[in-house]
Amino acid sequence: MLRSLLACSLLLGLVGCADDDRLNVSGSVAIDVDGSSTGFAFDQRTRLLEEDLVEPGDTLLAGHCTIGETEEGEFVSVAVSRPDAPAEGIQARRFRIRMPTDGTDRGAFVTADLGGTEFRADVGADCSATVDYVSRGDDIAGLMFDCTLRDGEGNPATAQGELHFGGCGDQGGD
Repeated sequence: MLRSLLACSLLLGLVGCADDDRLNVSGSVAIDVDGSSTGFAFDQRTRLLEEDLVEPGDTLLAGHCTIGETEEGEFVSVAVSRPDAPAEGIQARRFRIRMPTDGTDRGAFVTADLGGTEFRADVGADCSATVDYVSRGDDIAGLMFDCTLRDGEGNPATAQGELHFGGCGDQGGD
């Protein structure tokens, strides 16, 4: 009987977490640069610390998900970061996508901070990114991407995957 009660309590706790409106992510980001791989992998929904709440020494993964509107229209901006990543090497410290939600690539970009070096691509010829879904009312967004990013010297890095966020904030700008 005691085991049944414990199992029920655990199940109810898990169901309660499913309705949690805190920032969370699932999916993956696979980045390859010079034959080395890095990125982020979330096999199950993972809670993230809000990036603006990160303090020195935080070891949790952080991020943001914003659904907002500018004069040009609605956009979604998502990021995942590893605040305690080494400042050198190729480990992914931060990955970000900003996309309009109307299906265009106007102003859309993807960035990755790899060991302190920023790689970037505007969505277009060498970078395919799409908003799979977005709902302001449900605070959710999903994006897919396959891009060649370049650092300031033109060195390439490829990034591909998909990210699904819950607990997205609503803002007027970014």
